[in-house]
Amino acid sequence: MQRHRQGHGGHYGVATTRATLLLAAALVTPNVASAARPDPTIAATSLPAATPGQTVIGAGDLIDIQVYDVQQLSFQGIRIDPAGHFSYPLLGTIDAQGKAPQVLSAEMAEGLRRYLVNPQVTVFVKESATNTVTVIGSVTEPGKFKLIGHTSLMDAVALAKGFTRIADQKQVTILRTIGGQQTAALFDMRKIRRGEMTDPPLLGGDKVVVGINHLEAAWRDALLAAPLLGIFAQLNN
Repeated sequence: MQRHRQGHGGHYGVATTRATLLLAAALVTPNVASAARPDPTIAATSLPAATPGQTVIGAGDLIDIQVYDVQQLSFQGIRIDPAGHFSYPLLGTIDAQGKAPQVLSAEMAEGLRRYLVNPQVTVFVKESATNTVTVIGSVTEPGKFKLIGHTSLMDAVALAKGFTRIADQKQVTILRTIGGQQTAALFDMRKIRRGEMTDPPLLGGDKVVVGINHLEAAWRDALLAAPLLGIFAQLNN
């Protein structure tokens, strides 16, 4: 645990003692729900979102968490579950989906302020399963591509060697998981090339589907019924 330093008075010791007692009752392997009463799931507030091309955390990733001078709260090899969540002592279930490591670090530090004075939390992505984008459908070379820097929808199509001759460029879909929910937005590549529509940035874990006929029937209907292009809407599973 954190060492009690001279000059900080009794407040530091009280906070540390409280955390020690709670940890003794609540500390478990981070992939198992905490035995203590968990805080509500940590959600994004006013903290900045991940920028396009930036490493973000998602389902299947392996992360390390280091809390400075608090060994009991530092873990290695935490696997993010399919919904983008993981369990953590004192904080309960944490939503990490789509967050940059720096953002998640700040959120966790804020939550731990209830138990520690000025906690310093660092989250590392040890193994990324999501810092890629998948391009399928009517493209020359479908596949999974690593995001490097800013990658837009047009960049992703270029990585897949462009459209096939029969590709329907009016119906290009981006599938994105947000908060454990599958969402999608429809784009018209012709309008993007003419500057009539923004070329959207991609995030790790996105899937680009060229040709709406490559989607499930229910998803096709939902996208075609959407009133606006380029707006992400939740899809029913």
